[in-house]
Amino acid sequence: MRSLSTKTIKLIFFGFLLAALCALVLFFGLTFPKKYRAEVQACAAEFGLDEELVYAVIKAESNFSETALSRVGAQGLMQIMPSTAEFVCKRYGERLDALIPEENIRLGCMYLAYLSEKFESKELVLAAYNAGEGTVRNWIERGWIDTDGRYERLPFKETHDYIRKVKFFEKCYRILG
Repeated sequence: MRSLSTKTIKLIFFGFLLAALCALVLFFGLTFPKKYRAEVQACAAEFGLDEELVYAVIKAESNFSETALSRVGAQGLMQIMPSTAEFVCKRYGERLDALIPEENIRLGCMYLAYLSEKFESKELVLAAYNAGEGTVRNWIERGWIDTDGRYERLPFKETHDYIRKVKFFEKCYRILG
């Protein structure tokens, strides 16, 4: 029986590494897609947002389902409530339809930009995106969430988990570039 040469072993090893790397790239590419890249890039730039944050919100809100509809009526990729869409459209002087994916992204980015003007930390912006601006102001008054964004005392599991999830997704998108 013939033994393998060092060169053959190295080729097999590097072939295995390359295959594993390709599998990881495919897995992360499927798990963390960048659909609607042009719209996300344009809106993020226009409204001073990080693209990774926009992708993370889309992933957390709808997992890129253009037809997503929540039990409370939030619509589309970024799960925009009709009342939020109306408010944002008035504020920015635009007419947009939350059911059209590209317009839904624009609405979501406009709302994130608005919330970023109102709150200093990303955690507060995300809490407000999830639960509403007034609700977050109430939580701040009650001491359930700090103005610097510390949310460990927040008694609302859904919003607490939402903030953690979006921040995790944002890190993943940042690592994947």
